[in-house]
Amino acid sequence: MKIKVFPFLLWLLLAFTGCGEEVPPQPEPSNCKLSKMSLDFESITFQYQDGKLNKIIYPEGEYETFEYNSAGKIIKHSIYDVSNALAGYQTFVHVSNTLITFEQFTRANSGSNLEQDVANGRFEFDANGNLTKFQYADDAYYRSEYASNGNATKTYHKVGNSPEYLFVEYSEYDDKKNPFYENFGMKLFLASDNIHLALGKNNLRKYKQYLSDGSLMFSENIDYQYNNQGYPTSTTSDGETYAMTYDCQ
Repeated sequence: MKIKVFPFLLWLLLAFTGCGEEVPPQPEPSNCKLSKMSLDFESITFQYQDGKLNKIIYPEGEYETFEYNSAGKIIKHSIYDVSNALAGYQTFVHVSNTLITFEQFTRANSGSNLEQDVANGRFEFDANGNLTKFQYADDAYYRSEYASNGNATKTYHKVGNSPEYLFVEYSEYDDKKNPFYENFGMKLFLASDNIHLALGKNNLRKYKQYLSDGSLMFSENIDYQYNNQGYPTSTTSDGETYAMTYDCQ
């Protein structure tokens, strides 16, 4: 499973008045938004508008866009291919603070028509804002449980008529800030393959993934380095090191 994770240093400038009095150093910015993820010479770029994620650009030219209502809640997520053609989109309805429903339309094969492939998708949250359920089909979902500190402990998976089974078990986190946790657009970015990276306030360090028969698929350890604000700037996993760059305010 690919893990995408990320270098950034900030320096305090000391200024002096004309009278020679030292000006107190300005506080370091504490709020950082992920602006780039890089592996070797390829990068994924994240753009923001009014503090909201509004575009993700991939190395080959594909991109995703995010639209919001006047209250700042996401209402549409669109995906475009390298020829700038719409490849698919999701529309969202905010039913309550704990429920977002969505429909999904995807371009079939190499055709130009978009077909609905998810009619009753759901994102469910607990009272603390943790994503507890991601239902991507009428009969398929991921369900997560959390510790009191906001980090997921287990994720279960169910498909069709098969019983729900333990899919991922999370055993260790760091005590730093997870750049994917609070931004719902980032959860959509990770939803297909790496949603487990967005299910904790802190960054996942160790986890195990299981098959439906209960046997272990694999286990993984993730190592991080951090900036002064406590966000990960690089991650090493499976012999690959990813870099993460931030805009901090």
